[in-house]
Amino acid sequence: MNSTLIDDTKVEITRPMCIIPARKGSKRLKNKNKLLLNGKPLVSYALEAAIESKLFQMIVVSSDDMDILEIAFSHFLTEIVQPNKRPKVLCGDKVPVKVVVRFISQIYRSPEVLCLIQPTNPLITAKQIRKAYKVFKKKDANYLIGVCKGKDIGFHFMKRDVFLREYDKDFYGTNWIPFEMKGVDIDTIEDFKEAERLLL
Repeated sequence: MNSTLIDDTKVEITRPMCIIPARKGSKRLKNKNKLLLNGKPLVSYALEAAIESKLFQMIVVSSDDMDILEIAFSHFLTEIVQPNKRPKVLCGDKVPVKVVVRFISQIYRSPEVLCLIQPTNPLITAKQIRKAYKVFKKKDANYLIGVCKGKDIGFHFMKRDVFLREYDKDFYGTNWIPFEMKGVDIDTIEDFKEAERLLL
């Protein structure tokens, strides 16, 4: 697999890995990760943006929902997109997303940089992903957190080794930077309707 990332004049040997956690359950908006938003499953927005960015050596979609895994499999591109059947023990409402990130980073041969993209922000774009990565590398941060009006919207870059070393601490750990971006975090039907309006 070609692991060269052309970034203007910069070339990297190992590209980041992207993790998209999209479990079946949802407390406030049932099956939200596969709800049709303007005719497209919600998880598809994050997945397609990640693919279009051409940044990642692997994109892992972690889910216990066979419909979502089928969506991931439909984008199976020379092993870049990997559907991952999430163990039941990691599917509960109280399981932090960082537990899923650690699990995925350990069962795959993950590179030094990981990217978490929650499927709850359908406004994410390939351009935003590439720009965020440039900022992350330029600032030499341990973590980059995507925010909209100061709110975390589930888009993170992180150094793998630092994340695993600081796993028992706050998710953001040390030396993190905010990255302001356009977005929405869908958690309720009102959020969903707002996303529909913004995508028109």
